[in-house]
Amino acid sequence: MDPSDQSTAYLASVAGKRIEIINDLERWRSIRGRYDALVSMATIHHWQHIPWIALEARRTMKSGAYWFAVMEWFANTPKEFLMAMTHHPTRERYKCYEWAYPASAYVDLIQSVGFNLAAAVPLHYRRNVFRYPPDAVQIPDTIDQDALNDIVDRHLMGPNGTAEMFWAEVDARRRKPGLRLLTRPQVLVFQREDVRI
Repeated sequence: MDPSDQSTAYLASVAGKRIEIINDLERWRSIRGRYDALVSMATIHHWQHIPWIALEARRTMKSGAYWFAVMEWFANTPKEFLMAMTHHPTRERYKCYEWAYPASAYVDLIQSVGFNLAAAVPLHYRRNVFRYPPDAVQIPDTIDQDALNDIVDRHLMGPNGTAEMFWAEVDARRRKPGLRLLTRPQVLVFQREDVRI
C-alpha cells in the first residue's frame, strides 16, 4: 500500500513473486476479498482517520484473514504524544506529523469496523525480532528474556492469543505507571470478522 516504488523496492527484490506489492491507489481500491493476510509497517500512525483506512484494508481481505500491524508508533502519555508530534524527522521538511496514540486506541478504532485483536507480540520478545533495527530499543536489565519468550510462546497461539494479556496490561497501566510490553507491541495481529446486520 506504499505509494512509492522506491520504498518497497528492497522488499520486492527479496520476496519475488511470493507477495504482491501495490503502489497504485486506484488499483488498490478495485480489490475485493482477495488477501489471506496483509502487513502494514509503521503506517497506521500516519492515518488521520484510522477506521476509514481500516475499512479500506478490510475490503481487500478474505473472511478470517489476518492483518499484521508491525512497528507502530505509540504514545501513552501527553509528553510522548508531543515528542512524536514535534521530533519526527519529516515534520519540518514535509509538515508531516506523527499521530501516535496508545495501543488500545489503535485496537479500539480498528476493531470498530470489523476486526478482532487476535494477538499482540510484546516489546522485547525474541530480542525485538520484529523491530527494525532490533537494537533500536534497549532491553532493560530487569527483563528475563527466556521467561518472556517462554510465556509469549505458550500464549501466542492459544484461543485468545495474547489478546487477554494485552487488555490486562491496558487496565493495569491506566491505574499506575510501569513497564509496558504488550501495550508497546512489536506487532498487533487482527483478524477480519464477518459482520451481519
